Amino acid sequence: MPIEAVLDLHGYGQMDAREALHGFLAQAWARAARCVLVITGKGLRNEGVLRTRLPEWLADGAVRRMVLAHAPARAHGGAGAFYILLRRRRECGP
Repeated sequence: MPIEAVLDLHGYGQMDAREALHGFLAQAWARAARCVLVITGKGLRNEGVLRTRLPEWLADGAVRRMVLAHAPARAHGGAGAFYILLRRRRECGP
């Protein structure tokens, strides 16, 4: 499945990254994208705050209904990148 959009969160703080992610996913879903790539980076000393928070953010309210699945994107950034598979709009209801 081709990657239809990319969001690079390098340099973002937690709050800004969460807002950027939610906006990015809403726009991608509105365009009927199915597979997107989100780059969080690995973080300093392997802690990766954004990397560890991403699954929580994908489970948030309105975003949760758009997201079908997510997985590490080893071929596109290793531990600091994720594929996110979006639901088809008709799967989410009105």
